[in-house]
Amino acid sequence: MQPSTTVALAELTSIDWFTHVGEKIPHERVVVLSSWTAAVAHCNSDEWEQMRLESVNRMRAAIHHESEQRFHAWKQILDEVKRATEPLVERKVAPVRQANRLPLEFENCVQWDILHYCMEHEYCDILPPGTFRGLAYWYLRGRFPCGWDGTPPDGRMIVY
Repeated sequence: MQPSTTVALAELTSIDWFTHVGEKIPHERVVVLSSWTAAVAHCNSDEWEQMRLESVNRMRAAIHHESEQRFHAWKQILDEVKRATEPLVERKVAPVRQANRLPLEFENCVQWDILHYCMEHEYCDILPPGTFRGLAYWYLRGRFPCGWDGTPPDGRMIVY
């Protein structure tokens, strides 16, 4: 794993997740939701899933453009990163899922985001920061990024 990925994982490990969900944010470009029900509905929306999938597709296309060799290593790198991210996300999400009776889809959303945040780190020598580093900004601040209001790049982040 790249040193940058190791640092990112250490930072994610050292904090408590979801500690500031629902709190107001004095920032005009953010929509703050008021419940887990609303947050889960947003994270399960087709639009949010499509936006995040398109971000991964753009990342892979950029990697392919920069280095075919690195592009062909994607699956191997992804598997290695998953071995680190999956247990971490499970540990961090389990108490929140249990306390709030959240569906597995919530955990799946977080798994996807954290995995691809780390994949952006794995390729940070050839790619600029992307969507998932932006989402990690919110996770690292105790929030749950779960949607976008508008059409990127215009619009506002939706967080809980």
